[in-house]
Amino acid sequence: MFRILGLLSAGLLASEIHLNAQIITYSFTGSAGNEATFAADSQPGNAIAGDMGRGTGVSPSSAAGTFSANAWSTGGLDLDDFFTFSLTPNPGFKMTLTQVQMDERRSGTGIRDWSLRSSLDSFASDIGAVFSVPDNTSTRTDQSIDLTGGLFDDLSSAIEFRVYGYNAEAGSGTWRLDNVELFGTITPVPEISGTVWVSLGLGGFCMWRCRNRNVAGAK
Repeated sequence: MFRILGLLSAGLLASEIHLNAQIITYSFTGSAGNEATFAADSQPGNAIAGDMGRGTGVSPSSAAGTFSANAWSTGGLDLDDFFTFSLTPNPGFKMTLTQVQMDERRSGTGIRDWSLRSSLDSFASDIGAVFSVPDNTSTRTDQSIDLTGGLFDDLSSAIEFRVYGYNAEAGSGTWRLDNVELFGTITPVPEISGTVWVSLGLGGFCMWRCRNRNVAGAK
């Protein structure tokens, strides 16, 4: 009986095991850089990816093949100065998110610091460490933020990410993103079927009977 219950439990757990994968990508192919919004390369299965956008504190700027803005804060982090994207699971599905990765580049007077935040805490705190940007115009590729640890597991409602830039050397300085990627899994919310409930009920009944027989035999 314990073996049967173990097999049933293993079956339920197995339904939750999925390989980590790339969920959405924004590669900005063909962009001018100053579009108001820009769509993801494609929509993921069982979820909806929102367009890449900007906060109200920054302005679109041209930079072909990227998503760009200027008017970044020349001091500390300003909650209106950000790039943003979102992901919403379809009804009956949940998301476990594991990593955000992106390329970024500043102009000669652009930002010197950036960080990632999410709607899970109303954008109150940075996810991981703040990224310090060197004083050059090189493209930094595959900048990665780890989302593992539990906070981004089993999400059944929409989540928004915001990438905040600040400490710009001048208000005219630009900062742009490219190849923004979100990794994780999107899986069905498990439902225990009637057959499983019956099996678990029978298992509990048999365990109760065995226990009562053992008690009676010991008298």
